[in-house]
Amino acid sequence: SREWTEALGLLRRPALQGLGSVVFMNGFSQGAMPVTIILYGIEVLGMSSSEIGGLLTATVLLMVGVSRPATRLSDSVANRKSIMVPALAATALLNGLQPLATGIWEFAALVGGASLGNAVSMPSISPLVLDATTDSERATALAMRQTAQDIGTLLGASTMGVVATQ
Repeated sequence: SREWTEALGLLRRPALQGLGSVVFMNGFSQGAMPVTIILYGIEVLGMSSSEIGGLLTATVLLMVGVSRPATRLSDSVANRKSIMVPALAATALLNGLQPLATGIWEFAALVGGASLGNAVSMPSISPLVLDATTDSERATALAMRQTAQDIGTLLGASTMGVVATQ
């Protein structure tokens, strides 16, 4: 069908491949995060259910609070990648450091920092997708962006569940 042909054509573009990969990995991280936070917080740091709930709530509130200023920042620069790439690198670094946390506040700072980096990077994704497509391709490209994130989220949560079980 025409939609599949258009989608396959979009997947051949390096810019959209890179953005799709970023969105997929972000979704994977968002799906994995609750599983890893709960398991690490409870099993390693001895956090209570209330502390875990508070950390997850604070993380979401941080991301909501940063979303508008991050979007404004993304709109104000000539090259959105100049914001997105450092924010993604910071997110990856802070996520990677989380297993080294030995205390609740240290862990919360790393989780919060990673969430902040994520919140700063994500507002640039959809505009970059739109910049890389024509008017007639945009609906398909944006649907593919959402699908990549959703698949990443599903795989992130299930993968971390399997890893934790093993």
